[in-house]
Amino acid sequence: MAQHLFIFCHVSWELWTKLIGYWGIQLALPQDPPNLLSLWADLRPNSAIWKFIPGAVFWSIWKLRNEIIFEKGKLDRILLFFTVRLRLAKWFIAKYPLCSIRVDSLIGDPSLADKFSASKVPNSMVYCWNPPPVDFFKMNEDGAVCCVGMMAGMRNSQGLESEWVSKGRLIIESDSKLAVDWINSQVSVPLFLSNLVKEIVTSVSLKQAIVRWIPRSYNCEADKLAKEGIG
Repeated sequence: MAQHLFIFCHVSWELWTKLIGYWGIQLALPQDPPNLLSLWADLRPNSAIWKFIPGAVFWSIWKLRNEIIFEKGKLDRILLFFTVRLRLAKWFIAKYPLCSIRVDSLIGDPSLADKFSASKVPNSMVYCWNPPPVDFFKMNEDGAVCCVGMMAGMRNSQGLESEWVSKGRLIIESDSKLAVDWINSQVSVPLFLSNLVKEIVTSVSLKQAIVRWIPRSYNCEADKLAKEGIG
């Protein structure tokens, strides 16, 4: 039954309770998913990230359920809770790329997104790719994933070894703010990625390349090509 899987199962109930706990509230969830979806937005009408919670929870539970049934996966409640918060943060940033709140901060406390006023973002704003200045080359980077656990937005330094790099300074643009932060400051780099990031930083320094973050809407073509690259 859908209501048991998504709402009344002990794992699901714990997940809902922990998430809404960031807002310091307690509530009795509706009997089934359709009722929950119809009432959810009214609970926190001024919260831009609140409306993403049901989708992030339902999708994460459904994917985990399929992994357990079809791929002999195992239930890890801590990982599930983290996955939901990661998905929630990523979806929010994708919707509001001008939000200045860091992804890792949103993962730690999704309610921080309430500090961002989505109503102040102009609906008519258009994002587009901008050409580099004279004597500069620009490389737009994007990542894509084909299985659980792969990191998007990180690459090795082979792209910096192209012949045209010596003909002008290089600007590298990525919509992965976390990846750009890791390159510019390696303090928060996870241990298992430290060697990869060091390789990238070394190559970037040698080429005197400029690495900067851009909103995903500026990088849609690179995003499309990255997805096509993994089929």
